[in-house]
Amino acid sequence: MFTSTPSITSTTSTTSTTSTQPANIHIDRFRVTGPCTHSVLGGGQWEYIDFDSGEIRHAGNGLNGKLDHPDSQFYVRSRKVCNGVASQLEIHVCPPKLLQRHNVFGHGNLHDYVCRIFDLLTHRYHITVDPRERQYWLDGLYWLTEVHLTANFACQRELLQPIIDAVDQHHGKGKHRNGDSEISLGFTRKRRSTHHVLTLYDKYQELQQHWRKPGPLQQRILADFRDALRVELKLYSQGLAYLQLQSGRAWWDLDLAELYFRGLRHYRLRHAIQRLLTDDELVMLTLPERNVYEAWLHGRDVKSLFRSRSSVHKYVGSIERKTGINILSHRRPERLPAVDLAELFSPCNVLPVPAWSHGTACYVPPLG
Repeated sequence: MFTSTPSITSTTSTTSTTSTQPANIHIDRFRVTGPCTHSVLGGGQWEYIDFDSGEIRHAGNGLNGKLDHPDSQFYVRSRKVCNGVASQLEIHVCPPKLLQRHNVFGHGNLHDYVCRIFDLLTHRYHITVDPRERQYWLDGLYWLTEVHLTANFACQRELLQPIIDAVDQHHGKGKHRNGDSEISLGFTRKRRSTHHVLTLYDKYQELQQHWRKPGPLQQRILADFRDALRVELKLYSQGLAYLQLQSGRAWWDLDLAELYFRGLRHYRLRHAIQRLLTDDELVMLTLPERNVYEAWLHGRDVKSLFRSRSSVHKYVGSIERKTGINILSHRRPERLPAVDLAELFSPCNVLPVPAWSHGTACYVPPLG
């Protein structure tokens, strides 16, 4: 599902962090179902709102129950219903927002979040949990149909909009623009992918709209993440199945950063802003490769130059291996790019959880 790409060669750089700590990739949302015997919620009637498409689905038979939190922080839904009793509970939630009242940053321990959320919401809805079912949660015996992995990349504020626009121009199709400051990749003509979607957006701008009168801690968050580009990798049911990550246990020893950056490489973000090759670099190309590169520079679609896919892949691959330039991009290179996206979207450029937030209500770390 995810494919790797060769390293890029570039002389342009951007400001990045120098931390040697692992990149802070946090869990921003998940949809989880686990064993939980309870009286069906919501009086047996429910509506399910798809958070990506806005689609509303009604349960005509009234056999499932569901309750929504007013601001869509979460919903809970009864599953496997018989005679008014459900044996499973489904939860769709943004755990850091529910626990910390914001989701700018959080942690990457999915198992900790799942167990906390099950405990919190069963208590909130006065569900008496069977100790055996609680142990099932602790043992990772729950299953996932959606997980969002998120990172905030250090980026000068004046570059945010040009980068989002460049990513839009780079991808000729399979994208959805939700306003000027947000773009999602991984769409078909009719809907989003059932495997994964990548969303880039300006979180600071979103926070300003919600925090009209920010308190002292909110002001510190705004100050720390003003110069940041947020990138969210949303894994859905078929993608999790392909990666064999539907079971809670599969996440216990998972390298979250490796999974996240593998997903980013699939979307070739770093090729959205490329630079022109110098005369010295052009000599690395054979004459046919140089002709193909020059034709692309002048606006030709590389696929239109050849009759066979194998020829396209041959030239695209050889030029990228030698120069780091991807000629399948719909956006042409610049002589002096303002930013090197290979450096911007690197693990060392991910903003960490602020040190000041530890010990405050702004950050709930994993237990243990």
